[in-house]
Amino acid sequence: MKGDEGGVFSERGSRKVLCVSCGKRPASAIIEGKALCYDCGAKIVGEKLRAQLEELRRRGIIAV
Repeated sequence: MKGDEGGVFSERGSRKVLCVSCGKRPASAIIEGKALCYDCGAKIVGEKLRAQLEELRRRGIIAV
């Protein structure tokens, strides 16, 4: 398909995918099966990272 080179996130592509969380910005990543913009994706990644660090601290593997 000549008109759809580059996939869903391509600027040249005919489709624009908006963030499913805020709906305002174009999606830049798919996280947990959802197309998200940079800001919404960063929030989710930050929350997951904090949860992992808390679990490691709780187990005594790291000291935070």
